[in-house]
Amino acid sequence: MENPEVKAGEIEGNMSGKRPAQLDWVRINKYIKMCNSTNPFRPIIDPTRLVDTNPFSKSVRRRLIREAELMSEKELSQSCPKQQQTTLENDNEGDKVNKIDVIGKSYKNIAKLLHENTSNVIECNGYDLCPYGDNVLYKLIESPSLDNENSTSTSFRQDNSKKIPAKSIAYYRNEKIVVFESSNKYIVYRLEEIEWVEECYEIPPITLYFRAELREFAQLSPDQYTVGLRIVEGINFVYRVKKDINCSKVMLGSRTVWLCENDLKSFIKTLIYSVIDDSIVLDGNLLIKYTKVDNKWIAISQQPYFLRHYVEDGLGDFIPVYIDRITKNYRSLKYTLDYKDVPKIDLVKYHEKTLWRREPEQYVPKSMFCRINTSKAFVFQFQDKFKVCYLQGNCSISNDYDIPPIKLLSQDNQDNIIPLNSSEYSVQLSVNMYVQFIYSLNPETVCTQVEYGERIIWKYKRGQNKPLCVVYSRSSQRIQVIFEDSIVYTITKSPNSHVKWAEIPPEISLYKTNERGKTVRLDARDYRVQLYKSKGFRYVVNEEVTCTELRHNGTVVWRYTGGILPLSFVYFFKGNKTISVISRTATCNYQLQKGQWVTTETTNTN
Repeated sequence: MENPEVKAGEIEGNMSGKRPAQLDWVRINKYIKMCNSTNPFRPIIDPTRLVDTNPFSKSVRRRLIREAELMSEKELSQSCPKQQQTTLENDNEGDKVNKIDVIGKSYKNIAKLLHENTSNVIECNGYDLCPYGDNVLYKLIESPSLDNENSTSTSFRQDNSKKIPAKSIAYYRNEKIVVFESSNKYIVYRLEEIEWVEECYEIPPITLYFRAELREFAQLSPDQYTVGLRIVEGINFVYRVKKDINCSKVMLGSRTVWLCENDLKSFIKTLIYSVIDDSIVLDGNLLIKYTKVDNKWIAISQQPYFLRHYVEDGLGDFIPVYIDRITKNYRSLKYTLDYKDVPKIDLVKYHEKTLWRREPEQYVPKSMFCRINTSKAFVFQFQDKFKVCYLQGNCSISNDYDIPPIKLLSQDNQDNIIPLNSSEYSVQLSVNMYVQFIYSLNPETVCTQVEYGERIIWKYKRGQNKPLCVVYSRSSQRIQVIFEDSIVYTITKSPNSHVKWAEIPPEISLYKTNERGKTVRLDARDYRVQLYKSKGFRYVVNEEVTCTELRHNGTVVWRYTGGILPLSFVYFFKGNKTISVISRTATCNYQLQKGQWVTTETTNTN
């Protein structure tokens, strides 16, 4: 699939423009008579909306249900009493709820109150309580009152704009951040040491459109999408288009950012505007990231297509994350995604299928590689394991493979044994034919000792070469320390198994064709040699290298003539010498007969 063309446009230079009128969210609710309520500003909370992950949610739910039962039996004689000052309700020592009055208070004082009562469940009079784990969202209950001082209506108190309550208050407990929403901007209070620092963010002048006619667009109305500020991996404005609404055009100020062509059915579901770098991420049929370069929008589509990464926004939803560090092997349709610079990932999906979802306290994967072909395979690498997910049609299979307790060691200047840094080698999982873990050492890395658990498998001796890689086979539990000319190996499942040594046959050599068309021998790091069963050696060429010839004592046994490249070569040197060329679709066997290599058998593996 080719990368769909994305129209580029100029960026609106001034980002300080006020929010367009169509983004006004002011909600005008009907007048609600409050005389029969003991507290006209009491939050109306649906207990079913409380999230179980909140440590206080169960106690709050029990208390609300109990109060509702008592209220239905008790005659309400008080009428419209004045709000009391901050009160504390204690059903028992494990069920503490703080009620605080916020109407008429400054945003800074509200932030202080929320932080000072952070160990308890906090209710804000006049607001619905919506807990999301450690974070809490308070939504204003629009309720006009004859007492303008205590009114919670944004429309009723327009004569005193300084006392208009925030439409919502988001409290990020762990980050010590409080976000106040007004009609056209957000006020963020961040606790830095002992001071509350105020930051103001106006909603960017982004407008969304749908296609009314072939060449005409109409602007989405405020009830067709939502806008909110989220504190997740920085500060972002999140635009969410409602279901069944086809957003076909995005503008920033008077400049077009994205436009759907007539012949494409590509619609935007979510837009993320980053306050930090002014970048825009569009999530629709494709995930596209726009950045500013010379006052132009430069668009890059996420690859592989239909792969999505999401992070929790802290308030019960997910927002898409664009992954920048990607490498692609076009020959094998293999993508490698490096999550090193991604602070957090909570969900990974391909199309609508979930590949991985982060559990509480679980670490983010270090990387992921995948193949996009008939049988789609996604391999996530964690600190202690690999997770492999296969998608084929409507079927999906997921397997976990724990990384073996292999330690690669070196020596410091004082000859102390120290572990290699994780940047000095890489660990890969191979599931071709059987499960193997491959530790590839960087060219400049000096490894002086290899251990499995508490057992020393190999230790450097003066005059030895340094190892190229270490391979561990899960089924046989055999570990191999591979050098340029030899292999040190043993069986780890048996503590009495001796460490053995095998010489790599010098008569086998592999070649490639360079950029000048000349045939040159492969470097020892272009492939690896492993023991195969008891009498053979397996040669596996790196995916980024194209091997075109295999020779035995200088005689060409096999030459690449086109088609599918082989996965590996197997050489049996004892008895009748044979060489097997193994690809995904066939295995071709060659045998040495009377000094000549002849084809003896070709097996189709389809």
